[in-house]
Amino acid sequence: MGEFISAGGAIIGGTIDVMGGGNFFGEGFQAGGLIGGLVGGGYAAGKAAFAKAGGKVAGWAAARAGFSAGAKTFGVEGTGAAIGFGYGMLSTGGDFQTSLMYANWGQMAPNAAKALARGGTGLYRKFRAPSGATRELRLPKTDASLTGTNTRGYTTVNGDIFLQPGLSRAQQAATLRHEGVHSFLSVADDAPLAGLRQRVGIGAYNNSAFFNATEEIFAESIASGSLRQGIRHAFNGAYTVRGGTVVTPLNFGFELGVGATGLGAFGYGAYEFRDWILGGNE
Repeated sequence: MGEFISAGGAIIGGTIDVMGGGNFFGEGFQAGGLIGGLVGGGYAAGKAAFAKAGGKVAGWAAARAGFSAGAKTFGVEGTGAAIGFGYGMLSTGGDFQTSLMYANWGQMAPNAAKALARGGTGLYRKFRAPSGATRELRLPKTDASLTGTNTRGYTTVNGDIFLQPGLSRAQQAATLRHEGVHSFLSVADDAPLAGLRQRVGIGAYNNSAFFNATEEIFAESIASGSLRQGIRHAFNGAYTVRGGTVVTPLNFGFELGVGATGLGAFGYGAYEFRDWILGGNE
């Protein structure tokens, strides 16, 4: 339901822009999708918590649980959006439309981090076969344009993996494990709102040092079985964002620090406000 509310907000915002002579996928589309996403996320979390607490049978207790979960989700995602928008305004010199894109990525960040944390164990088991295990042999897709380059493989926006021709079996296996994580995090073409989600995902990867490095650390750690190797890989100087800025521990840490500071301050305020609404504090 949350995705449909987000899509509805985006469509309404885009339509208003078109009626005013603008671009459907401009500021109205992004702002509408952001607002719809915040409302939809809070609604979905509240509805799930309400049902888990016993629904109508439980009465007020379930209603409080639903309101609490919805408010918390709205607060956390809203904080991410605010941080993303603020960072966008600072880093682009006040470009409103680009800052709205950052706001959308910031809204997605908490859920993305949660998904990465929950999926880590499953991904490790999926891409690291236990000792003595056998698997069906499948020939990977190759891209001749990679021949002679330092790039062993890549993953498309919809999750397809291509390798450099001529790799050894060991190189193929290691590259497939790494790219397999990128593929797992990609959005298939037949998924709900695939086009929008693919644009947001690749936009975050291409424009944010934090998102770029986080995904590369995760992918290489799974492939190599070493967190240290994953960190070294992400900051090896080969990855760039925003059209040429090299991803470094410095810009990664800056984005992380801005996000953590804002999230902590806003989260504490949201927690106190929730307690005040629910009557926990006078």
